[in-house]
Amino acid sequence: MRKFKIGLFLLFIFLICAASPTINAQIHTPQVLQAPEPEIYLAANKNNKNLLEISLLYKFPDKFHQTYDPDFFKAEIISPGEFSNYKILYPKGLTKEGIVNYYESALLIIEVDITSVSNGIYDAVIEAGYQLCDESGVCYLPGKKLISSRIEIDRNYEFQAASINILKYILFAFIGGFLLNLMPCVFPLIAIKAVSLTLQSNDDKKKILFSSLSYGAGIIVSLIIIALFLIIFKTSGNSIAWGFYMQNPKFVIFLATVIFIFALSMFDILPIIIPAFVGTVSNFAVAGAEKLRAAPDQSLAKKYAGHFLTGIFAVFIASPCTAPLLGSAIAFALSANTIIILIFFIFIGAGFATPFMLLGFCPKLIKKLPKPGKWNLVLKEVMGFILIGVVIYLISPVIKKYPENAAKIFYFFFILVFAVWFYGKAVYSGISAKIKKLSFFILIIIIICSWFFLVGFIKKDYENGEKHHKTYLEKGYIKQFSIELLTNLNSQNIPVFINIYADWCTTCKINDAIVFSSREIEDFFIKNGIIMLKGDFTEYNSEIAKWMKEFNKAGVPVYAYYHSSKDNSNPVFFPEILTKQAIIKKISDTY
Repeated sequence: MRKFKIGLFLLFIFLICAASPTINAQIHTPQVLQAPEPEIYLAANKNNKNLLEISLLYKFPDKFHQTYDPDFFKAEIISPGEFSNYKILYPKGLTKEGIVNYYESALLIIEVDITSVSNGIYDAVIEAGYQLCDESGVCYLPGKKLISSRIEIDRNYEFQAASINILKYILFAFIGGFLLNLMPCVFPLIAIKAVSLTLQSNDDKKKILFSSLSYGAGIIVSLIIIALFLIIFKTSGNSIAWGFYMQNPKFVIFLATVIFIFALSMFDILPIIIPAFVGTVSNFAVAGAEKLRAAPDQSLAKKYAGHFLTGIFAVFIASPCTAPLLGSAIAFALSANTIIILIFFIFIGAGFATPFMLLGFCPKLIKKLPKPGKWNLVLKEVMGFILIGVVIYLISPVIKKYPENAAKIFYFFFILVFAVWFYGKAVYSGISAKIKKLSFFILIIIIICSWFFLVGFIKKDYENGEKHHKTYLEKGYIKQFSIELLTNLNSQNIPVFINIYADWCTTCKINDAIVFSSREIEDFFIKNGIIMLKGDFTEYNSEIAKWMKEFNKAGVPVYAYYHSSKDNSNPVFFPEILTKQAIIKKISDTY
């Protein structure tokens, strides 16, 4: 029995020895398959006085990539001990079969809470972990690298830098507000306002000044109200943007209704006491004009109230447009606190009101405008047709998006015309003030009832990247925007041009018609293999809003260019107003 046990033991030893080459081959990886180390770079910057961002840029060797695995692909702050309160933010990778991979490079962000950290210079040591995989999917042993850097915490410098930044963007807000006066959507209102100024040329300086101040106050008050709404939305955690209310089809129809009533008043179908420049232009009488109806007299208080409401009206008319510099200023403001947001919107209003405020303080400039004459009446009616065109422009995207509601919308405007015509007939017939008030009350009741019965929309869900019902006339190089497609194209180093637009955005439509529809731009994109991703922000889209928020963009249009995967976190952005030459030059400069 003992000899039998010894025999079994010797047999066991023999089997182990015989199998040792196989075991040895499984344990020791041949040298040729050892994965090279990635290059890792460190940079630090402070977002605000209480938050430090430490960036770790991984550059992976050819034919190797990193898989998302927080157990191995991670960063740990070894020192100083003051930086112990931190979290790691991972970039968006390319998802394949449920696995997130990073190709060529990846940027890890370490957010460090430095609320209790004193000013001074700190020697930071970061342990950066990784585990590379090859093209066949084989992942190698994890590795670590120690990266060190000297980081200075100086809140006094941060305060000075932040102050300079705020002043710069406040200047942007003022200039952007001023440039709104030059945007296409504001032209009709500016022309009408110019007519009212010529009719004020004989007023004394005090009246002209108070009229201009009332107009400016209306602009600033309405922008403060918009700012408060934006603050409420921001506090509730929603993504917000300039002109966000234009994404609501009911608001668009409401705005179109108001503009349509003003347009009808331009043809003297009805008098409107407020705003002062609209319904009572005929009251100031164009010299020599025939058959002008007499409009009701107004007190100075009512005139000033009219100019105030004109300012409010101007802001909503300007909503579909984003002037140069304005988008950057609003985006910066929305990333700040409540006080900064309010200050920025006040400066936007001040810039927007500046041209007519200057005329108020320098009434001699009004004398240089053409004197009142028959041309006033003609221009007034021309502006009426332009305002009707604005109405068609506003409701067209709504009808396109909700074709099943088209008939009801047309019936609503038909009833609106009839009600306004009826009210105008009653007022111009010389009836008593009591009957006039009753007629006005009936007009309001008819409009409200028509609204509730005819203006209604079933909300369509465009969340989670679902495709819109709108179809694209894709020309091969034009695709629908999605973050997944953008990431996929970036990983393949395919150049991408981003075009975020909205159907209610006037600037977007002009750029599309003049620039993107041109043969020159189409040939340039095709020749250079550039894919255009178009994102429709006519109604709220969470995926587009998320991308815009990442780059601090607060309104449409947004144009950006990714030349390769290296631009993933830093694309080239273009101004709101484009030219073909500017696009070609800026893209060519990246090659």
